[in-house]
Amino acid sequence: MIYIDRDSVPMPNFFSDGEKPYEEEILYRLEQQSKFKQARFKRDDYFLESVYSDLVDLFHNKCAYCESHLEEITTDYFRPSESVSDRKGQADEGYYWLSYIWFNLYLSCHECQRYKSNYFPVIGSRLKPPKVKTYLDYDQLRKYVDSEDPLLVDPCDEKAHEEVPFKYDRKGNIIPLSEKAEYTIELFQLNRPRLVEERHKRSQFLSELLDSITFSSNESSRIKDVFFNLQDDQSHLGLNRQIIAEWYLANEKLIDNEYPDLNQEFRLILAKTVPSWRQLARTSEVISSFEPEDSAREDTSEAETPIGYEFSKFLEWVEIYNYKCIEHIKLEIPQPSEGQGEQSILLIGENGVGKSTVLQATALAMMGNEQLQELNLGDYNHLIRRDSKKKRATITVKFLNESNPVFVEITPTSISSNRKQLVKPTVGIGSVRRMPEDGEIVGFDDDPSRILALFRHDVVFPDVQPWLGNLDQVSSEQFNEAAKTIIDMLMIPEDLISEGRMVNRKSGNVTVNVGNGPESIKSMCDGYRSVIGYALYVMRSLNIHWESAYNAEGLIIIDEIGNHLHPTWKIKVVSLLRQVFSRCTLMISTHDPLCLRASRKGEVWVMNLDEEDRRVRLQQKDIPMGMSLESLLIGDWFYMDHTTDEKTSKLIEDHNKELFKENPDQVKVKKLEAQLERTVMKTSSGISKLDTYFDLIRDVKSEEREEISKADLANDPELRKKLAQQIRDQIKS
Repeated sequence: MIYIDRDSVPMPNFFSDGEKPYEEEILYRLEQQSKFKQARFKRDDYFLESVYSDLVDLFHNKCAYCESHLEEITTDYFRPSESVSDRKGQADEGYYWLSYIWFNLYLSCHECQRYKSNYFPVIGSRLKPPKVKTYLDYDQLRKYVDSEDPLLVDPCDEKAHEEVPFKYDRKGNIIPLSEKAEYTIELFQLNRPRLVEERHKRSQFLSELLDSITFSSNESSRIKDVFFNLQDDQSHLGLNRQIIAEWYLANEKLIDNEYPDLNQEFRLILAKTVPSWRQLARTSEVISSFEPEDSAREDTSEAETPIGYEFSKFLEWVEIYNYKCIEHIKLEIPQPSEGQGEQSILLIGENGVGKSTVLQATALAMMGNEQLQELNLGDYNHLIRRDSKKKRATITVKFLNESNPVFVEITPTSISSNRKQLVKPTVGIGSVRRMPEDGEIVGFDDDPSRILALFRHDVVFPDVQPWLGNLDQVSSEQFNEAAKTIIDMLMIPEDLISEGRMVNRKSGNVTVNVGNGPESIKSMCDGYRSVIGYALYVMRSLNIHWESAYNAEGLIIIDEIGNHLHPTWKIKVVSLLRQVFSRCTLMISTHDPLCLRASRKGEVWVMNLDEEDRRVRLQQKDIPMGMSLESLLIGDWFYMDHTTDEKTSKLIEDHNKELFKENPDQVKVKKLEAQLERTVMKTSSGISKLDTYFDLIRDVKSEEREEISKADLANDPELRKKLAQQIRDQIKS
């Protein structure tokens, strides 16, 4: 990470010219803050597209944090706008008032942005929203923001770089020289394997280049090659500067003797790019008062009391052997694109192919050995595939940037993991979701594993309302965060939210106003209760580690997500869960094509049985945007033969068979067509399924006309079958 002078690029006219529609909501919030306690600010990045080129110029198309070149434009908000989390995962309102402010916009690679997320711890008090007058004065607002002391090293803060905060070793590791630098490296994972490898290669290249300079005659071109590696657009420029500064300091007199003109240019370039270059060159000699335990991030999977960001680990793949009906599958977890939050896994397939089995196996791998021993799963034999000769099942999970995968082994008498403690917070919602009945008390602590509902249908989900309504257990800030979750999941219109509090609590009872006045959750319809019930259960489970569900990291597993939901909700439920639990990975099974409408690239996986060996197969298959439900159902996702009613389908099939007989019974053909005329409904355009059917027959026969004579068709049964099948295939499509 290097210092970037933000004033080197003028502030774009976008922020000073003309009307600013993007500011309307911000100004209203600043004036009426009490009305928005339960309304989540939702930034619209569309407004900022016109300033992308200015950001590219300022940061030289590199990540402000890791200095990697960017393949696509990714905007980062240094102070998070929608919600903010401190070092221990405690939540606070985001800096929404900095959403469209030039000095808060940075370029970032997707990985750095993903690790940073909403974390923004500060030393001392966090800034409150400013007065409107301060907000409207750019210079005053900048001074106001500068009064806050972040724990992160700010690439655009000159004061933060007065003393060199980082140094590099020749293996490519970045080493902190202050507490802020250590936290910055930890949070952004600046020593992740890819970066270390890139910096190591860069170090080797520069070392070879510099070692090749012998200060004999005619080497000025090599000296200029050194200049090239100090240009602003070079990746990993911080490392370049340190290595070259060290070399120059050791050879300054030789360079001055041999190339006095180049030496003067060298000094000017170093002074311009690195004002503290002499200090930078001596960092390896400096004994800092700050001495970190280790320059690279340690594996925190065994930590007894992990803090929030230590769970910043992302699934890469899951591999299962001999577990229940599965002999072997490997599930690749897609990595998200910029601004999309975490990815999901959407499993589809017929009953009995093992969708729930994959969910269960993944959940087991997340538990850690201590949690696995507490699970009451009965006889372990039923977890091992019956035909398995080894009588052993294994589940392996690989996390991004971790060298040692999680490994779970199941034998007829035991289950064990190579991780002692919880690997990643996980919540499992089974296909049967029974809420407590009147008078039935189920405590949250009755299900310490949070995944038991994936294995048993008799699990009753605890009522978390008593917890949510308890003033001693849930602060006002936490309650408002929970209210935002409820409001988002119920899709309450924004115009209602801005009128005041939609979710209230009194005497331990929680009520929600969905437009018709306050209503208790227990009195709502089954669909509302189901969605709110498991959303609150997930939120309560994640609350063990994070104060805010929006900032929480974890794995949310839901079997048959479409159960109890109206089609309107089925289409949106995945998007809503992504919105509410944006840092969590969703792993979902479903039979409903509507629930796949929110799928993204790499997320949909089809499970089926191989026709030859009857083994479970897994295939990743994206759903093209705009595909109709009928095409989806009869395509390679659900493998249905048709979507018409049974009677109509049989009439079409009978007509098709008779039509392509060697000697079709024309009376029977006409009779079937008459029945079809009476049965098939017309569409609003006046076209019926029957019209389409006969059009297809004509088209297919027309295509074949030049190649097929009537005699051929009469004398070749295989040709008739081929033509009939072609018509059936076109009907399906």
